[in-house]
Amino acid sequence: MRGVAYRRLGLSAMALTVCVTAAMWCRPDRDLATVPGARILAAEPGKLRWYRGNLHTHSLWSDGDDYPEMIALWYRDHGYNFLGFTDHNTLHTGEKWVAVNPQKSGPEALKNLKEKFPGDWVETRKNKDGKEEVRLKPLTAVSQRVSVPGNFLVSQGDEISDRFKTVPVHLNATNTPEPIS
Repeated sequence: MRGVAYRRLGLSAMALTVCVTAAMWCRPDRDLATVPGARILAAEPGKLRWYRGNLHTHSLWSDGDDYPEMIALWYRDHGYNFLGFTDHNTLHTGEKWVAVNPQKSGPEALKNLKEKFPGDWVETRKNKDGKEEVRLKPLTAVSQRVSVPGNFLVSQGDEISDRFKTVPVHLNATNTPEPIS
């Protein structure tokens, strides 16, 4: 039995090493021309074009740590062409209020949101316990504010999250108009 536990521990450590290494080499701010052995894919002139994007991003609609508009701005301002939000079993529709968590980056994230989107864009209220909450904007509103036609697109996805016994299971869907889960 101990041999099985050690093998599992070894495989887990190997998987973690691969993930950390991939994260270090695949950073969006890394210039691939400086990576030894990296190949830069070139599109055939006049026929094809490569687009840079991310189809798996979480926001405060589930377990992310920032507002969708701020996340989208970051990707847009860093040369991406598209961004897909795939919060856990959640689409950015309807009305959702989230607490401003003072123990995490909540106050700073709210301050940054208000600076980037002044006026009446940011809606806040006090909940029944007197704690500050912020209304999250639906993706249609966020997309209208941050998308740039022909240059940057924000789309809705869905991460279907479940469990099989003790193992988490995740499946991502892209460009989903209604919940799948």
